[in-house]
Amino acid sequence: MSEADIAGGRAISAAAWAELRRASRTTALSRFGDTPAGVLLPNQQQLLRTAAANSVTWCKKSRRTGATWALAADGVLTSGVARTAGGMDTLYIGYNLDMAREFIDACGDWARAFMPAIAEAEEFLFKDAAQPGEADQFIQAFRIRFASGFEITALSSKPRSLRGRQGKVIIDEAACHDDFEELLKAAFALLIWGGTCRASHRTSARTSRSSGRV
Repeated sequence: MSEADIAGGRAISAAAWAELRRASRTTALSRFGDTPAGVLLPNQQQLLRTAAANSVTWCKKSRRTGATWALAADGVLTSGVARTAGGMDTLYIGYNLDMAREFIDACGDWARAFMPAIAEAEEFLFKDAAQPGEADQFIQAFRIRFASGFEITALSSKPRSLRGRQGKVIIDEAACHDDFEELLKAAFALLIWGGTCRASHRTSARTSRSSGRV
């Protein structure tokens, strides 16, 4: 892909676009060893320490603080290891598809830094089980699979998308979800079998939808 191709607006394949997006993301990971400690800011490190010590973490944040980026590192370190080391699936829920794609991109960056042999992120159709009498829907989603047998999946922003799942749930920009209270209830059900829940909430977002406090 040359600069002339980009400037001229030439159509490119999905694979070429994915490679271009990866190359265009300037990451600090290659400059700071192979652990999050050398890369993350103090507030990001504090978030991960708090999340490690609690089954449920509520993170109140402002814009562009890097909380989601830090949680992507946490997801990779959780899903990339065996069950005996605390490994489990990571289930990310943002309120739109762009958030899902960006989170998976961040996870891919972290995973390539920690585990160069990781499989690439993939796009797939997630089956959204319908209510009785309604037809099932298939929703675009993203995931990364690890040799541990676990995966990071960016799911639909619907409470029923967590049915039958188990693992660490990350609810990003909580106040912007249409049904956050029910989504939180669904996430809390995963705690019964050892799952965890992290919810982030931007201070300038619509707080009327986020009555839960943890």
